[in-house]
Amino acid sequence: MGLTPDEADRFACHAVRNWQCSPDLVTTVDGIDYALVARHLLWWRVASVVRRRRNPELAVCEDRWQVGRNRRHSWSRSQLAKMRRVGQWATSFCLRRKDCRSRHFVESVPEKQNLDGCAFLPLRHRRWKRTHRVIEHTFATVNTGTSRDYVQSSPRSAASKAFAREFVVAVDSGMRHFGISLLDQDLTELQSELARCHAIVAVLRRKMQATPPGLVIVANDSDSPNIEAVAVAQAEGIPSLLLQHGLDCDRYVYDQSPVEHLAVWGPERRGRYTANLSAAEPHIEIVGNPEYDHEFPRVDQPVAGGSTWLWVTRPHTTKKCVLPSRNSLEGLEIFDAVLEALAKCPHVQLVIKPHRYDYVQSYKSRLKSSSVSARVSIDGRPLEQLFREATLVITEDTTAALEAMFHGKPLIHAHFADTPPLLPLVDCGAAWPGYDQESLVDSLLKMMSLTRASHQSMIDGQQSFMEAFHPLHGGAAQRLDRFLAQVISAA
Repeated sequence: MGLTPDEADRFACHAVRNWQCSPDLVTTVDGIDYALVARHLLWWRVASVVRRRRNPELAVCEDRWQVGRNRRHSWSRSQLAKMRRVGQWATSFCLRRKDCRSRHFVESVPEKQNLDGCAFLPLRHRRWKRTHRVIEHTFATVNTGTSRDYVQSSPRSAASKAFAREFVVAVDSGMRHFGISLLDQDLTELQSELARCHAIVAVLRRKMQATPPGLVIVANDSDSPNIEAVAVAQAEGIPSLLLQHGLDCDRYVYDQSPVEHLAVWGPERRGRYTANLSAAEPHIEIVGNPEYDHEFPRVDQPVAGGSTWLWVTRPHTTKKCVLPSRNSLEGLEIFDAVLEALAKCPHVQLVIKPHRYDYVQSYKSRLKSSSVSARVSIDGRPLEQLFREATLVITEDTTAALEAMFHGKPLIHAHFADTPPLLPLVDCGAAWPGYDQESLVDSLLKMMSLTRASHQSMIDGQQSFMEAFHPLHGGAAQRLDRFLAQVISAA
């Protein structure tokens, strides 16, 4: 496949969004657009196929290394180098860790409006505390689903299984129009997952018909059960609203949304949606993030030769590599570079705050053979605490980059993908570059002699970044409250 990395990403996204366009394929059943529902199951699978086609030796290498979905893997340096030489993008499973982040709210929640009707949330987002309080104070009733509702809707019915068998045939046929042949293992897993989606749709439909909501609110529109809830809302004629929950750091994947109303953090996110409108133009409002209402930019004094590095990872497992240009080896390659720099700074401690979907066990395995293992720790405490203790932060394309700016921390942007990063941290002057092993090591070592002038220059760059991504400091709860009332009054 003679495509550049960016062209491969665009091709994969186009295939996921348009595989159902063949006139002989029927993907809408009982008013539910299952082509939309199935997207979250296809992003990483299509990306994996395209990635393998761009690296022809990949399939042989995967079989040789038995990189599958049934075991955890860690790699030695020699294995990593060998896999790199043949274009191997490996798969690993993660240890899921509970994030018990706490928030302290300074501003008061708006007075309760008691709007007629109710709001429905398919799931309460794990980081929504103040946001959920705003919703509860805005609506007379808020019905929220739980994970148990959907876990118990396992696909046991014959109807769900029959639907899934037919739909997988349609997916396979549609993808072949793009020259994409999904793996047999993917098709088998996809059938089981689609049957579960069909069952979840039935659960959501019963909930919404029993107590019709005035608005369906989701934290994202790219995973289950949120996407099923949006599809059911469309079928039932119920308005839906997406509350931005992060910086959405994968190119192209989140540039369109099926919801009618979007509450975003800043002009950058609104611009991405506006530039990639689908058939219907959504109502987009900049409200900020209520969880950040207590935050404000504050600058800690720089410490030359600072003693604590904090690396906040993004998820690197194959299921989270939703574009062909991303790969599962990035996390370990970044880790190796950081360990190399750490070996040259004997007074420094490294703290790793892993994403809950990252492959923590692989980092632990790598440390067993490292000479600096005694100075490395994996810490699951809330980021607020870790930021206060850190003297510099290594960030990837992740929302944590923005949160580190609230503390005025010196930043290094680690990004080892084949395509440019989505977040313009370096272009804004908000961070120093770590775009390969050499530049990451170099930036870490130079940071040891950071001057006040250099730190202030970085702070100025971080202010510029925040103007685009989250320019509003405080008052987001009130703006969200007004936006919700506006959406309901217009329904």
